[in-house]
Amino acid sequence: MLIYTNELVVAKLARALAYKEAKKDKSNISFLINLFKRQIQNCIKVTKHFTDRVSQRFEEIENDTLSVAISRAIRNTFPLQKGADYHIAKTQKYIDEDSNIVVILERQGEFGAVLVTTYKKGQENLLSDEELAELKKRGVI
Repeated sequence: MLIYTNELVVAKLARALAYKEAKKDKSNISFLINLFKRQIQNCIKVTKHFTDRVSQRFEEIENDTLSVAISRAIRNTFPLQKGADYHIAKTQKYIDEDSNIVVILERQGEFGAVLVTTYKKGQENLLSDEELAELKKRGVI
């Protein structure tokens, strides 16, 4: 399920970025989508913990909703920046208001992200003790 979700995230992220860019300079949408897909393809990394939690907390029919929430999380969070090209990764919590999905990710670079964990808002009590400790250590809870 996760590989399919990752492909969906890349596709949705590329599409959103392409439409935003096309509004600026009236470029060809399909060209921009393919360009962004190539740039994003290897930038999104997934932890084993994230893989386990997605399979435990989400059903296959929620794949599209989850990928949209992850795509929004990546677009709406930013890494700490120092200088022109130096990015400092920072763990961040993003709550997707439309789907009530919480995504914990570490932004890296322009399009990159390491997906740490995800859960549905209101189900924080289902977080394991070690997961809770890890999130506290990262400073997101």
